[in-house]
Order: sequence, then structure tokens, then C-alpha cells
Amino acid sequence: MKGDIYIPIISSILSGGISYYAATVVHKFNKRYKRKEKAVEMADEFSKLISKRSFDIGEINKKILENVGLQDKINELENKMNLSFDNHELRTVFTDKEIAKYHTYKKVTNTEFIKILLRTFKNENYKEECLRAIILEFDNKKTIKENIGDKQWTFSTGEKEIVIKSNDVLQGINTLIKKYNETHIYCMNKLEYFSMHFTNNIADSNTVYQSLHQIYLKTILSLYIDISSTNKIGHEKFYVNLIEFYNEWNNKKIKFKKKTEKRINKNRNSFLKTEKLK
Repeated sequence: MKGDIYIPIISSILSGGISYYAATVVHKFNKRYKRKEKAVEMADEFSKLISKRSFDIGEINKKILENVGLQDKINELENKMNLSFDNHELRTVFTDKEIAKYHTYKKVTNTEFIKILLRTFKNENYKEECLRAIILEFDNKKTIKENIGDKQWTFSTGEKEIVIKSNDVLQGINTLIKKYNETHIYCMNKLEYFSMHFTNNIADSNTVYQSLHQIYLKTILSLYIDISSTNKIGHEKFYVNLIEFYNEWNNKKIKFKKKTEKRINKNRNSFLKTEKLK
């Protein structure tokens, strides 16, 4: 009879334990589901950032790096793990002359740079289309002011003519540069925001790794000189989440590549041994 007293107690304990275990499993499942859901949401944000802004920042930087002859050095960084993205590391990869060449190329006076911006810029009105047509005909060997001179251009829309003067072109270029700078800062901040969700485990990186890692890594690496130039020794580091997440995905890519190469070599050696035995 005394033993019967403990049966409800034991049952209660078991019931409570099972309920707690079930609640824990459900909580973990919900948390995992929410992290995956957040990852998909972030992937959509990234897609909009890449495709719907006025400028394609990654494509612009890729073209600049090609034109100044630094793309090969940037490509070599793809195989390096745990990049610091700071000024000290930057100077171990590039010479001061190469870094200066990169930043000088991006000045408003450089006709070639303005053309790169215009080729990726999404025109908003007919006047911008006219300005684009004018500037794309400029001589790359001349500065913007030398190309403009004291000229004026006339365009016909069918019903009326649009006259564009030299000051209109200068004003259009200044507006273009302003939009580019704003877009550049916006993209950097959004990339940091995007990365923060994964470095803080709010979103599950494995859910979107396969579909996003290539374009994400290439976009960040195209910004290597800009980011590293900002991060000077002794100062607060910028874009820490972006850097951490880049390294996480790039390290994963490198490890997978090495593992794949090792497996291929092993299979090749096994095949050669089999052939010798024949």
C-alpha cells in the first residue's frame, strides 16, 4: 500500500519530464525554423541590394581593378584564409604606388572612371540618357573638363529639342558622383547588416550558402582595398561582421576545395595503380 503512494508521484515526475523534453524539442525546432526563415529573408535582401540599386558596386570595383592592373592580386586573395582587411595587411599585398593608383583612378576628373559609373547606372529620365550618350563619347586620355570645353549638344525627342550645355554636363557628373558615393555607403552598411544576422546566429548561413557564397565573396573581395584602407591600426575597426562572415564562408569554400582535390587525387592514384596491375 505504501508503494502505491509513490505511483502518482513517479507518474507526475515522468509526465513533467516528458512535457519538458517535448517543449525543449519544439522550442529548438521553432528556433531552427526561424533561423532558416531569417536566412531566406536575408537572401532576398541581398538579391535586392545587388540587382535593384542605381549602381552595381561589385561590378564597378571589378572593372576598376582590371583597369588599374590589380585584379590578379585580388584574385590571389581568394585562396587566403582569415583575411584581416586592415591597412597593415593591405600594404603586404599591394605597394603604396598600387594603392595610390587605385584611389586616384576613382577621382571625379578621370573620364574612364565616370564612364564605368555610367555603364552600370540606371537612367531615371531622358536628360540622363542624353548626358550618358555625351560622356561615353569622351576621350579617355583627356580629363572631364578638357572633354567638355565650351561645347553644347542638341537632342531631339520628336516634339521638342533638348539643349545640353557644358555646365549641364558638369552638374550631371557631380550628381552622378554624389549618387555613387551614397550608394557605396548604403551598400557597405547593408552588407554589414546582412552579415550581422549570420555572425550573431540570428539566421542560418548553411541554408543560403550554396546559392549565395560565390557572389557574396566576390562582392566583398572587390571592396578589399576600400575596406582595408578604412581600417587603420590603432583605430576602431569598421565592418567587423562583414569581415568575420567573409572569412567564415571563404574558409569553408577553401576547405571544401582542398577536400575535393584530395579525393580526386586519391581516385586518380587508385586508377593508375589499377592500370599498372593490368
